[in-house]
Amino acid sequence: RFADALENWARVAPDRTLVAQRHTHGTTQGAWQRITYAQMLARVRTIAGHLVAMRLSPERPLVVLSGNDVEHLSMFLAAAWIGVPYAPISTAYSLVSQDHAKLRHMMTTLTPGCVYASDPRFERAIVATMPDETHIVLGQGSLESRPSRTFAAMLEGKAGAEVDKAHAK
Repeated sequence: RFADALENWARVAPDRTLVAQRHTHGTTQGAWQRITYAQMLARVRTIAGHLVAMRLSPERPLVVLSGNDVEHLSMFLAAAWIGVPYAPISTAYSLVSQDHAKLRHMMTTLTPGCVYASDPRFERAIVATMPDETHIVLGQGSLESRPSRTFAAMLEGKAGAEVDKAHAK
């Protein structure tokens, strides 16, 4: 399992880089963001605490409407950590489509409890296809039409016993 591998490498080689990406905006644009195995495990456990609080489950999985980035990977690993299904959806269904019919069908089938999108460009698709009770997490920015939380907020707090219980299950 991905979660087992992450836990193993965080123990065996905690300072080894798991993933890195260049910053694409802000004052650190062009600089590398490096995350070690130990840092990712801590990040995953914290995010998992938020996902548990959102009551995600096999019936209410995590959906990602974003390209590949460190935040996407972090959300995926956190869902895997607590045994919640994860469905990455091609950005074409949310950014290119005009009627969002296929995306709407996917969301009706998946019934997501949480959606991660990298930025507000996905707002039109979210509004067109997500029920109001679906939690929205954005990598950056905010939505004008409905509440959302930032990815940075998902990194706040500390994982508790509920995360350990969900992981063990």
